[in-house]
Amino acid sequence: VLQKKAQNTSAATPTPAQTVEKTVAKSSSNTSNNTAKSAPPAANPADEEERVKQILQDDELRTMLMDPDLQRILMECGDPVKFQQHMRNPETYRKIVKLQKVGL
Repeated sequence: VLQKKAQNTSAATPTPAQTVEKTVAKSSSNTSNNTAKSAPPAANPADEEERVKQILQDDELRTMLMDPDLQRILMECGDPVKFQQHMRNPETYRKIVKLQKVGL
C-alpha cells in the first residue's frame, strides 16, 4: 500500500523536464497565432528535445517553470483582465517577459 501511495505521489509531481516539455509543446502549438517575435517552434522531436535541454540549463527559467504560483498566474493569464492585473506586478512582468523571449 505504501509503495502504491509513493508511486501515485511521484507521478503527480512533474519533473522540471516534464514541465518544460509540456510548456514547449503548448508554445509550439500557439506560436502560429503569436505576432510577437519569439523563438521559433521546434521543427521535429529531436529539435524539441534540444530546446528543452537548453531551457533547463537556465536555472532561473527552470525555477520559474516549477513555481506553482507562477503556474497559477500563467493559467489565469487567459483572462485579459487578470493578465493586465498580473502584468502590473513588476516581478511577474519580468518573469512573463523572460518566458516570452525564449518562446514559452
